[in-house]
Amino acid sequence: RHHQSLSFIVRRELQQYYRSFGFPTSLQPTGWQRVNRFVQWVDENSHILEREKIHFDHRLAILGDIYNEPEFWNNSLAHKAFWIYLGARYIADMYQAKADFSQLAIDDGGWFNCSITGTGLILISNQENGYIPTLVNLGIHEATHLLPFLMEGKNDSLSELAAFYSQWNYGLPIRAEDAMDIADGIRDVRLMHRLRPDLNITLEYNYFVAGLLLNRSIQPKEIFTFIRDQVDITVLETCLNLIAAQNKKFFVQKTPIPQAVLDLEEIKMYQSKLKFSDRDMARWSAKNGVLFYVGKFAKQDTPFSGVEELNEQIYIFVRVIDDKFIFQTGYEPLDEKGYLEHLFGPHAEKVEGFYKQLVAGLPPELITEVKQTLPVQASFTFRFSNNHEFLVDISKRYRKPIEQAIIKALDTSDTTPIPLMPKGYL
Repeated sequence: RHHQSLSFIVRRELQQYYRSFGFPTSLQPTGWQRVNRFVQWVDENSHILEREKIHFDHRLAILGDIYNEPEFWNNSLAHKAFWIYLGARYIADMYQAKADFSQLAIDDGGWFNCSITGTGLILISNQENGYIPTLVNLGIHEATHLLPFLMEGKNDSLSELAAFYSQWNYGLPIRAEDAMDIADGIRDVRLMHRLRPDLNITLEYNYFVAGLLLNRSIQPKEIFTFIRDQVDITVLETCLNLIAAQNKKFFVQKTPIPQAVLDLEEIKMYQSKLKFSDRDMARWSAKNGVLFYVGKFAKQDTPFSGVEELNEQIYIFVRVIDDKFIFQTGYEPLDEKGYLEHLFGPHAEKVEGFYKQLVAGLPPELITEVKQTLPVQASFTFRFSNNHEFLVDISKRYRKPIEQAIIKALDTSDTTPIPLMPKGYL
């Protein structure tokens, strides 16, 4: 049996996918340069890689055996695991990360396509297509998440933005016609919006912010720690919070939330002290469960007692649930700048111009509706409340103008240019 080299297999398969025997380059970074860089890496490391052991589908194999043994190469999961593994090894080498890939396992994930935080497991979805660039990019993306585990054994995971950074700089282009979702190609919202207008970018994570940051020479180390605890906030949520901050109705929890649950008779004791009326009570009661900002009051005038950590002047909120008035505190107000600092930390200034342009480009009727429907917002408003339904509803009704506002803000706020891709590729 003739033993084929890893270099030969990778070149042959990529040439077949791209329908090209050479990938032209220019002085500017292009999609072909990414392909060439990957192929060159395989060429330089082929003799090491083909002897490496790969864990997939609860079995152990030698990487070189997978493409030389028909039993393996014709196995869909083995074929996918082969390319995902190469993508994972590639990104670790690009970062000069001394990762232990004997800890990496690639398995059938049913309907899931993700790494498992704090472990070395990458799951492959049944829906995952078999296109080589998609699989390589999946390996690049998920291995970035897993670097703390693979390098230091930490039960931790790098952020989505860290994974985005990897894919932005090292991901392989894929034919637009082959892309199943936004994760298949090089992640630039403007590029994908134009090639795949069916994608709903308003419910995507804030990936596009990376493009803004990458244009300002942010280092990988900074990207790896940036927005670590806020990866699940979407662009639309950020905009709605900024609208609330403009309206002086955005608050962030700074201390544990003390609360007082009062019935109608008990609440009468505090009406005059807290300066609210029967009309206020009726308004709150009409929107069961919605949080309302009442005002800032002296501690002795509030329903709270024995709470030492509260300041003498505290912010009070009320919501009505099942005819009980629940007063609570522990929040502090943030303006637009404060909110961006809360969300993006030291990188806030780098995104401020973009977000201001984005909010300014939203339809006035959307802003009016938000102010009327959401009297008070907090950083977790859309994750732990009924307002999540409002988010989904408003994103559907205003999808097109929101997308146009995103694209316009990206194109006019000194963001990094769209990656140069071959025609028809993501």
